[in-house]
Amino acid sequence: MQVPKPLQAQRVYMTRITIPALLVACLMGSCGRNAQNHPDDNGELAARWHKDPVAARQWLLEHTGNDARRFMQIILASGHYDSWVVKTPDLLALAVLDFPADERPVHLQGIFEKWVATDADGAENFIDDHLVPGPTRDAAVIALVEGIRDERLAEAVAWARTISDQGQMYSLLESLATH
Repeated sequence: MQVPKPLQAQRVYMTRITIPALLVACLMGSCGRNAQNHPDDNGELAARWHKDPVAARQWLLEHTGNDARRFMQIILASGHYDSWVVKTPDLLALAVLDFPADERPVHLQGIFEKWVATDADGAENFIDDHLVPGPTRDAAVIALVEGIRDERLAEAVAWARTISDQGQMYSLLESLATH
């Protein structure tokens, strides 16, 4: 039995539409499964962080294959970053040290601005214990100096002198001298 020409054309047309449609449907289904396997789906990262922030950081590092950018993106997208800045600034600061190097200073500065207001001594200890000279440490020190300058000016000056970027150091010292 031979299929009439108009029906043959319709089958070819349907085949052309159906195959791409099936491919798109499969891809979308796959993407949906990948989204379900996202490490922070249903707050898994937040739940782990609440239970044990140190273990949560390690789990996420392993889960992202030590991909610093992906690690950072998941933490920032978690919806809990701002609360972790307040509740566990030391542990969040440690996690930020696993961010890409170019992203660390800005994130550490933000953490330290809030941390210094509630626990300047803890912030100072973190700098001494975990940060090496360079842009990341400088950002944390600047936030520390700005936070303690009113109550502990001499200490702020001493910290400002530890900034590795000479231009930033002199600018901050000048700012403290005219304070």
